[in-house]
Amino acid sequence: MERKILATMYQVDKDESGAREVGLSVRTYRKYIADLMHRLGAANRFQTSAQLSPAHITQPSHLGSAQLRSE
Repeated sequence: MERKILATMYQVDKDESGAREVGLSVRTYRKYIADLMHRLGAANRFQTSAQLSPAHITQPSHLGSAQLRSE
């Protein structure tokens, strides 16, 4: 699920659109993003997306200790 959410961060400009695209409520979508930001030590979404380029989403070995969950 996290991979899908990260992919939407590059494609949509609003949480509502991203949540709808992956089939989650906005609240759950935001919780996933907040959890990922926390694990990466990112202060904001820009830092999160800068740390996780689209290549990292498809190749999790580049993530180091912040592995994405495959739920």
